[in-house]
Amino acid sequence: MRNLFKTIFLLFTLIMLNGCSSNDESSNSNLSVEEQALLGTWKYVAYGHVNSNGTETVSAVNSQCLNTHIFTSDRNINYRSYSSCSEYYEEDGTWTLVNGLLTRTFPQTVTVIQKDNITFINPDKIKLFEVGNTTDFVIYEREGSTIVDTSYKIELTGNYQTDWCDATGNTSKVTFEFLQDGNVVATQNAQSNIEQALTVSRDLTGNVIGIKLKLTDYNPSNLNSGLGEGFDSLHLKVTGNQTQDVLIDTNPNAWLVNCADICYEINLLFNTSTEQLTVNSSWH
Repeated sequence: MRNLFKTIFLLFTLIMLNGCSSNDESSNSNLSVEEQALLGTWKYVAYGHVNSNGTETVSAVNSQCLNTHIFTSDRNINYRSYSSCSEYYEEDGTWTLVNGLLTRTFPQTVTVIQKDNITFINPDKIKLFEVGNTTDFVIYEREGSTIVDTSYKIELTGNYQTDWCDATGNTSKVTFEFLQDGNVVATQNAQSNIEQALTVSRDLTGNVIGIKLKLTDYNPSNLNSGLGEGFDSLHLKVTGNQTQDVLIDTNPNAWLVNCADICYEINLLFNTSTEQLTVNSSWH
C-alpha cells in the first residue's frame, strides 16, 4: 500500500510539473523572439547624449537603488522609481515590442503611453531613444547580469590645418586606423578644406588599444604633395564601457604637419592594464 501511495504521488508530481512547463512554453510561444529577449528585470544604469559629431557622451547613474522595469511573459510590466532606497513610486502597466519599437502603457490615474526605439547592446544591456528624439538616450542592464563588457570607447579630437607654410587652398586629408593589440580593425578617412575640428571614435578591446593617424597625401618622393596640410590640437579620451570610468583624458604633445619639417604619422597607444599612454611620431 505504501508503495502504491508513493507511485501515485510521483505520477501526480510529474503531471503538475509537465503542466507548469507546458503553460510556460505556451505563454512564451505567444511572444516574438525580440520580446522574449526583454523578459526579466532591468535596471536603469546610465544615460547619454549623441553629440553633433556623432560621438556619444555616457554618464553612469550614481545611486544605490536603481529604477527598475520588470517585463513578464503575459506582457505586463511593473515600474519602480526610487527617490531613496526606502521611498519609491510604483506603477503597473502593459508592454509590447515590435520591430524595435517598445511601447509601455500605464493606465493608473492618467493613462501614460511611452514609446521608445530599443537597441540591444548585448543580451543584458539595452539602449532606449524616445521616439522623435535621436540625441538623448538611457541605458538599462538586466538584473543579475554576469556579462562583463571589456570594451573601451576611444575618442580623438583634433583640428584641420590647411594653410601652413604660406600654402593656400589646400584640402587636408587624414587617415585614422583603429588598433587592437597591434592589429588594424577599422580605418576611417576624413578631409576638410577649412580649419575645423573633427572627432573620431570607436569601441575597442584588447590589452593595448589605440589610433594611428596619417597624412593621407604624404609622399616621400614628392614632398610638395600636400604641402601646408596638418592636423593638430589633439585630445584623447578613453572610457571603460562597463563602468563608464574615464581612464585617460589628455592632450598628447603631437601633431601632423606637412611643412619644412614633416610629421606624417602619429601612433597613440593606450595600455588598458597600466593605463599608460605611449605617443610615437614619425618625421621626415
